Amino acid sequence: MDFSNSADMLLYIENLQRQALEAQERERRQAQESQERERLLRQQLQESAQQIQESAQQIQERDQQLQESVQQIQEIGQQLQESGQQIQERDQRLQVHQRTTIREYIRLCQSIYYDAMVVEDRIDRRVKGTLTKVDGKYHPRKLEKLRGFKEELQKIFNEACGLFPPQHRGFDSEDAMRTTLEKRIRRIGHESTLTIFVLDHIEIPLKKILEELKAVDEDCVFMPRNVEIEFELEPQQISAHMGGPSVEPPQSDINIEIEPAEMPPATPLYRKDLGHFHPDRMCLHSVNLQDASHDVRTMLYVCEYKIPQLVNYDEVREAMEFLAPHFDQIIDKSQKARCKVQSIFIQLYHYMMKGYTEFGILNTGSVIIFCRVDWRNHGTLRYHVADPYGEVAAADEADKAFNGAVGQCLAFTLLALRQSDQTGQERRQAIVETLPKWTNNNSSNAPPPPNASPSSGASSSGAPAGASSSGAPAGSAPSEGGTDASGSSASRAEESDTQRQSAQIDIGTKSNQLGGRTAQRIQDRQYCSQKCFLGLVRGDYLDPTCPNVTLHCQSEAGEAGCNKRHPISHPEWLRLLLDQLKRSLYDGIKYQGVFGARGILFKVTLLAYGYTFVSKGAVSANIRHLQHEAEVYKQLEPIQGVYVPVFLGAIDLRKMNKFYWIYPGVRVVHFMFLSWGGCRVEQYEMAQFDISLDRLEEQAEKTMVSVHDKGVIHQDVRWENVLFNPETNGIMVIDFERADLHKTHETRKSNKRTLDQMRHAEMREIVFAVSQEMPTPRHVC
Repeated sequence: MDFSNSADMLLYIENLQRQALEAQERERRQAQESQERERLLRQQLQESAQQIQESAQQIQERDQQLQESVQQIQEIGQQLQESGQQIQERDQRLQVHQRTTIREYIRLCQSIYYDAMVVEDRIDRRVKGTLTKVDGKYHPRKLEKLRGFKEELQKIFNEACGLFPPQHRGFDSEDAMRTTLEKRIRRIGHESTLTIFVLDHIEIPLKKILEELKAVDEDCVFMPRNVEIEFELEPQQISAHMGGPSVEPPQSDINIEIEPAEMPPATPLYRKDLGHFHPDRMCLHSVNLQDASHDVRTMLYVCEYKIPQLVNYDEVREAMEFLAPHFDQIIDKSQKARCKVQSIFIQLYHYMMKGYTEFGILNTGSVIIFCRVDWRNHGTLRYHVADPYGEVAAADEADKAFNGAVGQCLAFTLLALRQSDQTGQERRQAIVETLPKWTNNNSSNAPPPPNASPSSGASSSGAPAGASSSGAPAGSAPSEGGTDASGSSASRAEESDTQRQSAQIDIGTKSNQLGGRTAQRIQDRQYCSQKCFLGLVRGDYLDPTCPNVTLHCQSEAGEAGCNKRHPISHPEWLRLLLDQLKRSLYDGIKYQGVFGARGILFKVTLLAYGYTFVSKGAVSANIRHLQHEAEVYKQLEPIQGVYVPVFLGAIDLRKMNKFYWIYPGVRVVHFMFLSWGGCRVEQYEMAQFDISLDRLEEQAEKTMVSVHDKGVIHQDVRWENVLFNPETNGIMVIDFERADLHKTHETRKSNKRTLDQMRHAEMREIVFAVSQEMPTPRHVC
């Protein structure tokens, strides 16, 4: 390079040096920057590595946390599962201890009670099961299945359950039921153990259900409030109170001054009759009537129990199908199962007929057979076979309650309550008398011809012996020209007055019409007054204040004023009543459910004229006591209608070959008629009368003095025999069947002190009787 001078060269060198320095500086700075970048990069790498390490650590920590969370979730899940199990166990415990609904209770009755039954093995244990001899018992002519019967029962069951609110828990808890089961019989090896098993596991639950049903059945669809269902083990439990020896002196039908008639043979004693009536169980329909000391009970159905070892389900079905068309056929003894089933159904049918009921149950423990008789076709026993075990197992959950033993028996009982045939007892008695009876060879199982004379003693139905030779069934009137119940001939009963004859014909017509038209109202009709019956008995005037005076007059109330005599005499009144009883014992007569040791109370209306009064009935063993009481009333005649009821007469039903059926073996054959004595002397009854206790005691003493003055010692002065009569506003004494009669002018001095002691004792007793059920002395308002 050419330089013109040194200055240029120096300048050039300086530039080079400067450039070299700048290059060095750049290299230094680049080196520094490179180092810085390297440092930063290393730092970043370190930081990244640290971050990665930290991230890895965080991830590890998160994994650990996740594992811990999973573990916590698992623990929570386990806790929830344990809590759920605890809740379920608590719910189960609550359910076990909680009272049940209607359907729950019935299902548990089957699953806890009925399924717990253990049938004894014939091989391992001694099994006792026998068949009652059926010779001489009523039998059906054929068997017939009840079509659509189960559907009918289920409809009734659902209707009954539907009356309960959904949350109504009125029944035992499961825990209580299981506790009860431990104390009850479950092993079945004898009819007695089967009877107790059914009592514990069907009857007791059934009664509980019916009681709850009454509480929720506001419209009384099934059961009125005053109705109870009871089960009796022995007929003697029903009628043991009516015992007594059979002493029956001759007695005229009507207790007035008429010639006595020949007495027919006595009605069989009810205890003797019970020898032919021993069902294993009876279901009774009990109605509590106002002013009744006991409920009025009628037979709803009978039950027979046969252990399953004696006859099994398959044998029953096969035998019933075989016997259905001709039940009374002779079966070869080698066919044991068929013979057993035939005997069992003869026995059940016999008890149904003897009890005058159309319903019956045969229970073998494993099988329940529901039976029914239509009184219009009484020779056919209709049946339905129920298998609770099999039917419950096959049923949907909703239907398990009905298909159980308790469910079906409940529906059957409600059916019997609702659809019991209203055929009158008298008609049923006549039907039973025509039924065939079984014999070993069954050669005489047809009923006797209509004109055949009955054998001496009891008739084939157990009705009173002494039926007319015409063979007319019980309930028929004597033939024309024969002796009537008063002991007089038909010609003697004729009236000289033609108009009176016409009137009596009209009376009979009116009586029949009244019986059909107003029978339902008879129970509600008021009793006639004391003055009314005193006027009737003494041939005096009508009582215009008698509640039935317009019926007596057969006219408007305006014609029943003062100074008008009764339209009929007392003897005519008795004859009309006798004619009414000949036509029917159940029209105009209502059993009141009140009975004592020797008498049964009825409310009676003479349908032709509306006279309404009391009847005291007796079985044959107790007739003598009522006859004695009638003699006492005759001696008390001057004070009748004031201190004692008016005695109206007596009628013996045995001359009609009739009886009033109360229960099996309790047959009323003698009626004594009285005016109504009054109401019980108790706080509830007396609250409606304005009379003080002091006044009652004063009236009681006055009554007792009047009775004693007539030569009568009552001998049974107690609260039950002392009444308050609203008409006389005083005390009346009743039930003189134990009374002693004394002629005051003939009383010996040696006996006078004893009589005085008895009279003083009865004075104290009657005062105590009127105060016994009353509050402390004060004015009763």
